[in-house]
Amino acid sequence: MSNAEMPEIDEQIINGTTDDDIFLKYALKTLPLTSFKFRGFVVLTLTDVTQQQSLAYIKERLWKLRADERHDKSLFEDLHIAVKSLLNSNKIEIGAMPFLLLNDKMVRKLDDDHGLLCNSKIDETEICTFFKKIEASGKPVIISDIRKESDLSLFVSKLLKSTPYLSYAAIPIMYQQKILGILELYASEPDIISAEKIKPLESLYAELAQLMKMGHEIFQHSIHEVISNRFTVIQPSVAWKFNEVAFKYFQQQMTHGKVIETVPIVFESVFPLYGAVDIRNSSLIRNNAIRADWQLQLQWLQKMTKELAPFNLLEIQKLIQRQIDFFNKNNIDRPISSETISIWNTLDRTMQKLVKVAMQEKPEIVPICQAYIEAIDINTGSCSINRRNLDVSMQQVISGIDLLLDEMNKKMQQIFPAYYNKFRTDGIEYDLYVGKSINPQMDFNTEQLHMLHALQLEYMRKVALSNAAQQHALLVPLQSTQLIFVNTDVIDITFREDEKRFDVEGAYNIRYQMIKKRIDKIHLLDSSERLTQPGKIAIVYFNESDVADYRTQLQELKEKGMFSNLEYLELEELQGITGLKALRVTIEDI
Repeated sequence: MSNAEMPEIDEQIINGTTDDDIFLKYALKTLPLTSFKFRGFVVLTLTDVTQQQSLAYIKERLWKLRADERHDKSLFEDLHIAVKSLLNSNKIEIGAMPFLLLNDKMVRKLDDDHGLLCNSKIDETEICTFFKKIEASGKPVIISDIRKESDLSLFVSKLLKSTPYLSYAAIPIMYQQKILGILELYASEPDIISAEKIKPLESLYAELAQLMKMGHEIFQHSIHEVISNRFTVIQPSVAWKFNEVAFKYFQQQMTHGKVIETVPIVFESVFPLYGAVDIRNSSLIRNNAIRADWQLQLQWLQKMTKELAPFNLLEIQKLIQRQIDFFNKNNIDRPISSETISIWNTLDRTMQKLVKVAMQEKPEIVPICQAYIEAIDINTGSCSINRRNLDVSMQQVISGIDLLLDEMNKKMQQIFPAYYNKFRTDGIEYDLYVGKSINPQMDFNTEQLHMLHALQLEYMRKVALSNAAQQHALLVPLQSTQLIFVNTDVIDITFREDEKRFDVEGAYNIRYQMIKKRIDKIHLLDSSERLTQPGKIAIVYFNESDVADYRTQLQELKEKGMFSNLEYLELEELQGITGLKALRVTIEDI
């Protein structure tokens, strides 16, 4: 209906157009719609698809989580929002805790697990009992209003105590009648959570169970991976060889009823990369700490002999004098032998036995003797303060070195799978064996060896810089030295079943091990100067061709300001070893 003057309409378009879209476009363009009023009604049918869409979205997120190796936090956040949408409430918080057992004990607070259970201060044993109860019932625990709940369990009461939450649900995620974890819902308002409210989540139980199951498998794999990498010789890089040999032993047992022939595990023609990070003058520093503690103990013995004099304890006084004589005799600047330490320990043990007997016989000497016993306690006493400070500092330094070398190994494994062995001395030494025999499916080339050399130099530099940076935080200053030995040729390594370890094979290869053990304190030729020095990296070798790659890289890094003062040195002869040379470079902190 319109009162406005209408435009002329082309009758040919009206009568001749069969395409509704063309006619509609013409009409909308031609007619002044603002001049029209329309009256009538329309019938609409609306369908709420929010729940179905939320379910579909959540399932998609869950499947993405299963495939996500990076554990992207945004996926968890998206899932959180989607579950709130499904439950039609923005007031419900969501958490999850997998039921993980380690040595039959529950563990928690792993990765990014969230929820009241995961972050509560309740003992793991109690939480484990709660999981087992829910597993037995197979039903969720639902608390609509904690204030009105008459049959509230002690555990849930303790869980919600000191929190703002009044409404709570713990939903078991089951797989083959076994609990894999618990999905938690909680809200600060009462009656937000109910059995009816959480019913839509039932459609997700299968996906949640699959996700939890995968989490259990990842946890077990992670534990086994750490054990393999850190505590056993069967590292991932060589596991395939052990699998093959194990199958051959299995075949022998099936065919002959027993193993009739030993199958060797050998990796031939591997390139050895050796490095050692030592603590400079560690033996001297430890001897000084022991002597400093001896002087403190000597003062206590002198004090105690005066205080015990009135009590006529001849046997104790005689032993005290022996200890005083021992400390005075050994208060000289020379190495402390294991025999000397043994004598000291024997005197201490004998003294403590005599003192304890005397305290029972003469209670009046208890304060004097008890003070001495507390003073010489190795863990808390004042007479062991220097050794404790040294041990704490040593642990700080070694831990820092250890972390960096583990990081180096991880990057090296990405270049080419290799066998890595790390062991403690006064510092840390490591061997890395790499080559095609370690992984026959891959080709090993000089470019990869070049990259491994680069990483070795990079991390030896990082170790030195890290050690220098932590000096101010150490109770006892401890400086590190960095040493690399370059072998002339490839070697073979063999697994020794009796010793459960890898070792070099053949007379020539054994020489490699002998050299490593002797070069840590080697001096420059015709000099008293030690090769290894704090703030430097030393590379020991025989032939110039052996270190051509290292030399080229050091020159390049020197030009970048990372190193300076590249030295070419000849080294003293060692027993059975001649012709050793070294490159030594100063580390710069740019």
